[in-house]
Amino acid sequence: MRKLKWLYMAAASMLATGVVLIFTTLTPTSADAQLVILAFDYYLNIEKAMYADINFVAISPQYLPEFTAADKDKISAHYKEMLGADVIWATHQDLIAQGKAEALAIPHGVLFAFTAPYTSALYTITVDSMMYRGGLGAVGSTCTFVKKDGKWVLAKHVDDWIA
Repeated sequence: MRKLKWLYMAAASMLATGVVLIFTTLTPTSADAQLVILAFDYYLNIEKAMYADINFVAISPQYLPEFTAADKDKISAHYKEMLGADVIWATHQDLIAQGKAEALAIPHGVLFAFTAPYTSALYTITVDSMMYRGGLGAVGSTCTFVKKDGKWVLAKHVDDWIA
């Protein structure tokens, strides 16, 4: 913990002089539920057909923090209101085992997943994520968020792949 505090103090000092950004891989905290919502909401503006007629939104827990019940409720309520769909915390393999997905398709749902751990610098987080409905209905991207006035805001988006 002492080394991490020193690292962030050094990074802040270097940022003040415009020298360098230090990146590190981290596990986000439950306070990042809003960031998860922002990252996945981006996909909802890409192609409405990707989430037409869905009964559930599956969110893969890989690379996500252990959310509190309140944070899971916040995320679930958001997608229930926005899409009228229930949220399931499951991987693609979990969905197949539950009979809710096939190897190459999720007929009645959509899967959101982070595909790598967050990378973070002071007030900046970069997220690699994807939305998957099927072999011909998927998109992966990299989003960079900056913290402004205590809230995460999308600063940059790059589509890495589209199927």
